[in-house]
Amino acid sequence: MAIAGLLGFICISMHHSCTKYDTPDIIRMDGFDSDSVISTAIHRKVLWVNLDGAVGSIVEKTMPTGGTIAKMLKHSKYSWMGLSDDRVLPKIENEDPVTWTTMLTGVIPEKHLVTDNSYVANVEYNPSNPYEKVIQYPNILNYIAESNYKNPTLCVTPWEKLNKNMLKAAQKRVTTTNDEETRDVVLQNLTKSDFDFILVSFSGMLEAGKSGGFKESNPDYLSALQRIDGYLGEFMQAIDERKNAFFEDWLIIVTSNHGGTPDGRYGGNSAAERNTFCIFYYSHYDEKKMVGEKLYGAYLDGIKTQAIVFDTISDITKQQYAMFDDKEFAFEVVMRLLPKRDGTYGNGVWGRLFGKHNWGLYRQYGTYTDLYVPGIQPHASNIFLDPLFHSVTATFSKRNTSNGLVSWKYATNGTVISSGDNNLTYTSQPLIETENQRISFQNSSRFIIGGTSSIVTPYYISELRLWRMDIPIPMITELGRMTNIPETYPYYNNLIGYWKFHPDEVIGTSTDGDTIIIRNKIRGGLDMYYINNKINEIRETRFAELSNTLPHKIKSGDIIFENTLVVPQIMYWLNLSTNTVLDGFRFIDNYAYSEDWRDLPEE
Repeated sequence: MAIAGLLGFICISMHHSCTKYDTPDIIRMDGFDSDSVISTAIHRKVLWVNLDGAVGSIVEKTMPTGGTIAKMLKHSKYSWMGLSDDRVLPKIENEDPVTWTTMLTGVIPEKHLVTDNSYVANVEYNPSNPYEKVIQYPNILNYIAESNYKNPTLCVTPWEKLNKNMLKAAQKRVTTTNDEETRDVVLQNLTKSDFDFILVSFSGMLEAGKSGGFKESNPDYLSALQRIDGYLGEFMQAIDERKNAFFEDWLIIVTSNHGGTPDGRYGGNSAAERNTFCIFYYSHYDEKKMVGEKLYGAYLDGIKTQAIVFDTISDITKQQYAMFDDKEFAFEVVMRLLPKRDGTYGNGVWGRLFGKHNWGLYRQYGTYTDLYVPGIQPHASNIFLDPLFHSVTATFSKRNTSNGLVSWKYATNGTVISSGDNNLTYTSQPLIETENQRISFQNSSRFIIGGTSSIVTPYYISELRLWRMDIPIPMITELGRMTNIPETYPYYNNLIGYWKFHPDEVIGTSTDGDTIIIRNKIRGGLDMYYINNKINEIRETRFAELSNTLPHKIKSGDIIFENTLVVPQIMYWLNLSTNTVLDGFRFIDNYAYSEDWRDLPEE
């Protein structure tokens, strides 16, 4: 690697008196002897350093000028606007088992269900499902051990429960008492051993933040960052000086698992507590600062929460959001699903997400998202089977007076996947809906989101838009990638309903707090009533700040760093098979061309 010379040589004294080895004696070995003959095969390795309690925005503003982190950025894909898990710890524990589990498994908290330092899923007995299984998701140490029988992995952290309960698949685990000791153990192993994967956790910023606040004005917090910055420099120099350095490709990852508030709190879901950062360094990367986009979403489910628009005029032709013969119509939704307790996204037959008395969007068996209008039923294959945002668009023409048909198009993520000409049925008759069979809709005139069927998995809706026009394909593609449609948009006047599920759009709250009113951004349009019947034991009625993970955002490389994203990058780097249970996605493979530097002709 080409970083020698950036940092001066630093003498290192090793202190072993306080070090606690958690690995049984029978497998306690320091990897493989680095004094062996140099190998010309390319060895891919990972050093992952986590700074517990480091607030991303503060690290960006206060990292030492000319220090290690600042120099790393020139060869990194990085972000200061990371978004940690949206959760509230029931009990504050130093090592934060929720975020650590998410980072190590690549699985969201709603699936791994870990809430304490037992690192076991917390699933209460469900009498209606007595045979429900508790799923324990593998972590990155399990994946490496399964792939490589030599299991050359090292974990050095101050968290005893993390080491014993979560990292037990590592070849070697060391529990340290402070950051200096952590640095000493890592340096010794970088110099004398040959591990392919090393996980390091520094707790100095967390401890300083707890006592003096997670803020720029806390000198102990900044001093801890400065010390860790120096330790990183020593690690990189040790890597640079390894005998096989030219034939080793090190991915160096620097992260924080959560932030904290200026008054010293953490473990909640405030913006300061969720603000993290990430650096993915490879000596041959070009610099890229990842600037993603955040979305808000309103939590809804099949029975406990719902949103209603009272479009209840008895004459269907006077309803704002009905479909009928002589009017064009279209809808768009930006949303993401949450899994059931078993980690799947399946539904029963015809679980309705939202709709009115003559049209709706349904879920079928967890495999399809179906549009239903009497007369058509197109399928959208394999979307909403992950915790990522997706967009759905359906658009309809007027009825053709010559042949009596309506032209329609159905699109996901801006791409039309089905279309046709059908003799659609528009009806104003009151209809009935049963739980497992789509006959029609209960309460024929209201437009309802959620709260209609227990077979629907929970979900977040970020935006819902209704149009009085038949949207052409180029516009479908454009709108499928857009959020925050501006009033200057050329066809904005064709919008008849536009609801953004964002705290800033709340215009009223009921006295009991059960209902809030969400403004319709279209003048003259009907507002939406977002209701929680206080039987939801999982979360209160509220909005969640989430990462924009629409497919085009992921492809652009401008993403929000989330805790689920570490494992997929490590699995890519170490050539491990990608596991389908992961909720994170790969992105550093987009820069694979940087890994071919040895094949380039010398200048």
